[in-house]
Amino acid sequence: MAEPIGEAQSLRQDGAGLIPPELYGAAILLEEELDPDPMEPETYKAVCGFLGRDMVEEFPPGQFEGEYVEFTPEELMVRQDLAKNKFRWSDDYLGDRGRFLNQMHPILACFRAHRLSVIDRKERIVVYVVQIFWVLLVSLTWAFAGQCGGGLCSTVGTAGVGAGHPCVFPFTHQGRRHEKCTTADHTGSWCSTETLDNGEHILGEWGNCWCARGNAAPDCWKVSNIWQIRSVFCCMADHTGAEWFAKTFTIWKYDLGGTVYASLLNLIFSFGSFQLMICGCVQRASAAVRRGGELAGHVIYAVFTILIVLPQPYLIIYAYQHNLLGVTMWVFFTSKIGSYAALTLLQLAGFHFIWEIQAEHAENSGSGEEVEKHSRSCIPDLSKFHVTSSQYEAFLLSRKKLS
Repeated sequence: MAEPIGEAQSLRQDGAGLIPPELYGAAILLEEELDPDPMEPETYKAVCGFLGRDMVEEFPPGQFEGEYVEFTPEELMVRQDLAKNKFRWSDDYLGDRGRFLNQMHPILACFRAHRLSVIDRKERIVVYVVQIFWVLLVSLTWAFAGQCGGGLCSTVGTAGVGAGHPCVFPFTHQGRRHEKCTTADHTGSWCSTETLDNGEHILGEWGNCWCARGNAAPDCWKVSNIWQIRSVFCCMADHTGAEWFAKTFTIWKYDLGGTVYASLLNLIFSFGSFQLMICGCVQRASAAVRRGGELAGHVIYAVFTILIVLPQPYLIIYAYQHNLLGVTMWVFFTSKIGSYAALTLLQLAGFHFIWEIQAEHAENSGSGEEVEKHSRSCIPDLSKFHVTSSQYEAFLLSRKKLS
């Protein structure tokens, strides 16, 4: 095939120079189809050939050496662009939106995610299972927090009347009114468990506690035994914003505070989980460093999972004993549905916004050295994709002119 001239030749990107006919011809003969898939490694290889780029030179030393070499240069390019949240693969809005949803949507990604995605399908399933336990934990704590409005605060330890007795607020002791646990005339924080009709504390009816009347006390976190955790839920409600959601999102007499609260936390947890699994900081490092970084991400995620699951058996038993399972299940199911719906809308809005931004920053910086220099960052740099949509479209146009 003859060397293209004129307008087709002008399509070559900055710094590409004149391309040998044999190299350019090999790129053109990639496939018989006119528009090869922009997410395929062979397409990346052809575009790089069209631009006269040596793909191997664009990677750090050691990337293709040692026992951890798993990918060809073109496969790594696709994988790293996926890790950088590349939304714009071409100038086809609907096509790119479909590609984006296949990679990011919590349901579609389980079946249609790209085979070179940094997060494989097994990892996605693990994240989604852990999310179930996370939402269940939030739903359980919401059920406990819902009691705070009534001023629930239980005693802990063995002093006084012992553990598990509800505090009575407000109470009066030696002429002073208390609406939270107090240290007055005692070595620790305590509350009254029985009062006279006028609110006066009855001597002997007291217990240790860390709570306030529906609000968080500064010393709320001073519980050293996990089995006393029920005594601090009321305090935690204010610190975590649960009480505000409960008061704000009561609509048409329906308590939707738990649904909104759990949905929001599920979205945050989902985003953090996938960012941890992607390990974007190491994706452009050597093969050994990349593998080590991904392993570290898995270990950290496993620790989070243990912390999420560990208290749940006790919380479930306590919720059952106190008739809180109905509230828990309502928050759990409605928040899962709500978070999926909200996530889909956010993804569509985010795609539209970022797709346009990536069009403005489509030009690659040029040399592999510059790409490597600026891409070792946890925050993706939109201008540092291996193959941009403008380069892909120029490659397509050249094919069409030569077909």
